[in-house]
Amino acid sequence: ARVDVRPTDNSEFVTTFGYTKVGNGLELTGANGTSQIKNWTYQSIQQRARIGRLFAQVFANLSNAGNDDSLSTTGTFLLRSGQPIVDQSRVFAAQLQHGLSLGSRQDFVYGLDWIRTNPRTGGTINGRNEEHDDVTEYGGYIQSTTNLTRKFDLIAALRMDHNSLIDGYQTSPRVALVFKPS
Repeated sequence: ARVDVRPTDNSEFVTTFGYTKVGNGLELTGANGTSQIKNWTYQSIQQRARIGRLFAQVFANLSNAGNDDSLSTTGTFLLRSGQPIVDQSRVFAAQLQHGLSLGSRQDFVYGLDWIRTNPRTGGTINGRNEEHDDVTEYGGYIQSTTNLTRKFDLIAALRMDHNSLIDGYQTSPRVALVFKPS
């Protein structure tokens, strides 16, 4: 389902919701053979907004394989071993971006990103790593576009990110000269 609202020519608000339920089916897994899917649901929710050059969005993805724990027999399981699969994982994210022009020759785009990945698999998918697989990442960026001449632009960008499982920050600088022949 999706609802779009455009109160002005320069703004829009979009809400989406998705829901899938697989009552019964087969799914090939990478390492464990075929699984019998039973009562697996997946939901996605997103809200985004744009007002001029300001853009923001939040979203969530929610999974449920139909089992409450590794002893449950009401949901998805591996055909080869009969082992139940637990997946009640969650992903939450937010983004914010804005742009600013200084005259006709200089433009900036900058923003922030945040995402939290929360696998909740009861030890049935991630095994012994179950207690160490929550990840939160956040970062920011700025990009500058300078119109040097009619045919040349200079683009410079800097992005900095942090991952909750890795010490320190990742910095990614970029520079490009863009040639526009026509």
